[in-house]
Amino acid sequence: MWLDKSAFLDPSFDPDAYIATVRRIAPLESVRAELREHLAALKSELVELINRDYNDFVNLSTKLVDVDGAVLRMRVPLTELRAQLLAVRGSVAVAPAALEDGLRRRAEAATARQILELLLDTSNVLSKVEKLLLELHAMPDAPPPSASASTSAQPSASASPAKRPASDAERELEEARSRLLERIASEMNRLNFYVAKGKDLPFVRSVEGRIRQASSTLASHLRRCLERGLHQRWRRVVYHCLRAFASLDAAADAEELFRRAVIAPLVAQALAAGAGGKGGAAAAAAAAGQYQENTPLSPKSPSSPTSSSSSSSSSAATASGDLLQEVYERIRQAVSEVCGFVLDIVAAADAGLHVFQFLAASVLKEVSLALHRSHAAAFSPGRPAQFLLNYKASLDFLAFLEGFCTSREALASFRSHPCYTDFLKGWNLAVYYASRFREIAGLLDDALVPPAASSAAAAARVAVQRAVAPGVGLALQASVVLWEALQRCWHPAVFIPCIADKFLRLTLQLLARFSKWVTAGVAARRAGTAADSPGGEWGLAATPEDLALGVA
Repeated sequence: MWLDKSAFLDPSFDPDAYIATVRRIAPLESVRAELREHLAALKSELVELINRDYNDFVNLSTKLVDVDGAVLRMRVPLTELRAQLLAVRGSVAVAPAALEDGLRRRAEAATARQILELLLDTSNVLSKVEKLLLELHAMPDAPPPSASASTSAQPSASASPAKRPASDAERELEEARSRLLERIASEMNRLNFYVAKGKDLPFVRSVEGRIRQASSTLASHLRRCLERGLHQRWRRVVYHCLRAFASLDAAADAEELFRRAVIAPLVAQALAAGAGGKGGAAAAAAAAGQYQENTPLSPKSPSSPTSSSSSSSSSAATASGDLLQEVYERIRQAVSEVCGFVLDIVAAADAGLHVFQFLAASVLKEVSLALHRSHAAAFSPGRPAQFLLNYKASLDFLAFLEGFCTSREALASFRSHPCYTDFLKGWNLAVYYASRFREIAGLLDDALVPPAASSAAAAARVAVQRAVAPGVGLALQASVVLWEALQRCWHPAVFIPCIADKFLRLTLQLLARFSKWVTAGVAARRAGTAADSPGGEWGLAATPEDLALGVA
């Protein structure tokens, strides 16, 4: 009943799946028995079929005549076909190798052609550069800038570098020379590119001496032409020379030349002009000590402010020669008059000269070097008042230079230049703040615990003495000193915005110190002894009114 014989005739018959299905219906022993019976029935049916068609089965072998001959006759064409297929297979296998070899030889030929073209271009450009240099040598020579510059030694800080008046013919000659130099620089830039590509080639190595000679000659002529253009203030000459420097990727050389040829004489004149007279510097130094003179800072005795102001005035007068305000003013005037045209050329939108950093690499660098050589004491924070005046004057000078920046990108480039950061690092603000900290914090400490007091009771009487400064609105002298110290932290003669965090911390420390002093006095008053409250002796000797004023 459960055995389906037609399932065996299905081409997709799966014995395992069939057994798994049937065993759910009958046990395996019954399935095995039924299958054996079916196998016996199939064998019996096969025997009956053979017996029924026995004659045809026997005659099957007799009808196969000349089978071996037929096999031999088919073997020959099959063998030929096999040989042909093997030949085609071999030729097909050789074709990729031949193709790869052809591609390799083609690449080698292309590389050789590129090298040949590179060598030809190198040779042609080098010959062209040398020919242009010969044309440059053939041009009439102009008087060197140093000769004209040495004919005058005027000490005026605002005067430009001395220069011999030049004719229109000389100007046109220098303009032609500068245009030729720009053209040679452009060709030299191409030559440098070719040399960089073929630096390992024997031909390139063989012409390195000629290339160095051409480069040296070009640099020498270019420096002389630019220097003469700077002294004569020829805009077109300077423009073409700067473009030539930019083509050669030698912006640093142009900046150094501008610093030595133009900025260094200007700064030297400015410093020399201020070396003779120091009346204005002395007045500025006196102004530096004005805050100390007009503000009584010590509660010890009436003579303290006078002595302090006199000492500060004396030190200011001694250091008056190190004030930089007038020096910066003379340098500012000279830069505006002499350097403005160069900065205008560089700042032009279509000039393509944004690679030059004359403000930082030339002007600021030379000013910094000159000031450190001639006014090294101006950078010393040992005299805080003078240091602050010089620092603020330096910031004003930086702001003046930043005024020449015509875009945000130019300003950011100027501020990120190493010369800019090095100039600011020359001002040791940490030492300046430490000096001010000792000065202001010591002021309050002297008011709370005067060292001149001979006993605790005397110290308490001094600490709680009534304020004598009119208009302050505070009752105790210690409170007045605290108020003066807080004001001094933020006074323009002391405060520096870039370290405002430090002065804010000092303000909080002063308040905390005064609060601790008041708390110690109150605690000592309540306990009747100052043994457990150091610094609270004033609370024992103070009157109730003084104690109330101190707590308030």
